[in-house]
Amino acid sequence: MVQITLADAIVLRNQIAKRIQELIADRNQVAYVTAPKGEKYDAPAQTVDELSGQLDRVRTQYLQLDYLIHQANVQHTIQWKDQLHSIVTAIELAKQMRGEISALKKFATSDKQSYRSDYGSDTMMITHAQFEPSTYKEKTLQISKQVNRLSSLIEAKNHEIKLHFPEATDYLADE
Repeated sequence: MVQITLADAIVLRNQIAKRIQELIADRNQVAYVTAPKGEKYDAPAQTVDELSGQLDRVRTQYLQLDYLIHQANVQHTIQWKDQLHSIVTAIELAKQMRGEISALKKFATSDKQSYRSDYGSDTMMITHAQFEPSTYKEKTLQISKQVNRLSSLIEAKNHEIKLHFPEATDYLADE
């Protein structure tokens, strides 16, 4: 029974996706042979049909593994701030937190007041921040720590979960 961790499955899915692209390129390369008229040519080592068969098999493996990954991400949970979240929800939460960090960094690096004058005008314009930049610097730091912790929990869970995927032997060497 071949079992791999969810973390390994995610890496393996990317490798299988690359293999699909390689097989597509190989099939395109052997599809046509150009030779001078009347001269014999060497046929490619593999036929279009053989490569198409391999491509179908690898695509099926990709879809099977992708399904297992999605299923695990929905079924397994992470404890975060006194709540259980599915892995997929925890991943989305981490993405949203990173987005918030990005937005708050602008506030954190702002000046409390900034001055500018428009070209051709004698009027000095002052922009007043309606918030305290240092407060947002601290918020950014706190959310960064939280998202780092959440990401660590997700990563740890990904290494705990085992998936049954016998086709992994096609891509991974024995230990």
